[in-house]
Amino acid sequence: MLGNRTGWIIALVVLALECAGVYFALSVDAYAEPTPITSPQSLAAIQLPAIPAWLAKESGTADAGALYQSAITEYLGRTGEVETMIRDSDRASLSKLSAIDKVLAARSAHGNAIFADHLEQIIAYGETNALQAIVRLGEASYRLGFLQGRRPADRARALEYYEATFVLGRRLAEERLTWREYDAGVGLMSSSGAAMVAELNKQTDRSADAAALQAYLEAQQAQYKQLIPIFEALYTNNDEKIAIHAGDVFAFAGDSKEAMFRVEAILKLGRMRYNPGVPPMTGNQRQALRLARQLKDSADPAVRRAAELAYSLSIEQFRTIR
Repeated sequence: MLGNRTGWIIALVVLALECAGVYFALSVDAYAEPTPITSPQSLAAIQLPAIPAWLAKESGTADAGALYQSAITEYLGRTGEVETMIRDSDRASLSKLSAIDKVLAARSAHGNAIFADHLEQIIAYGETNALQAIVRLGEASYRLGFLQGRRPADRARALEYYEATFVLGRRLAEERLTWREYDAGVGLMSSSGAAMVAELNKQTDRSADAAALQAYLEAQQAQYKQLIPIFEALYTNNDEKIAIHAGDVFAFAGDSKEAMFRVEAILKLGRMRYNPGVPPMTGNQRQALRLARQLKDSADPAVRRAAELAYSLSIEQFRTIR
């Protein structure tokens, strides 16, 4: 009887230890679930507001992407000189700058791709020189429009430069491989669009065009504000919010139909490998690594590029970008 009792006790202890081991293994591998910010609507591809018809025109055979890439190369090769021109508002020099001529020519060229064939220029941890370059050239074009507009005889020319900045912004927003690209595009459209509305309202025969553009700008800003909470959930560096939104990151990385948010979520996987949030969940780190490894084989080049960066991110790199 005693032997049987001892045997049962030993068996129960062993069973308890096994159950504890299984529970521990499951708890270690458990990862966060999505919050309500993840929904069929938020995972769907974004549709930008329709651009006014008079701005949506293309002519000639020039390729806009090639023109922008050439302008980027020129800017990066003479950054200091161009920045001096912009800072000093040197109208004569800026108007002769071939990089801005290319931005101007691209406004009516064909194609919308800027970075699609140069993913290394746009999908990265931290700022990218190429995006900064084309944005600064867009801002320089806007600045040149303002300088031209100060002289009544040059107002038609001013509209051309404003339009070049606006079209560049629209293309960045349409491509939106990352939030930074989209954000930069919206910013360029907002500043140049407002300037165009002001100029058009000075012309009695362009009041309808001004009204259409103003309506577009308002719709664009409303959409932008609606998207900010999603980006903040995916990008946050706040430890508590990381823990809350880890499940959203996994959902957007795996299932988002919007390239911008999917890329941002995948890049976040790399950071989550070293920072699962507070309170920490080891399972979040495991899931981040699993997803990054899986997505490295994606057929989508942008997804593949982001996943490769996330999977290969080192702790030393993480400390510099966080």
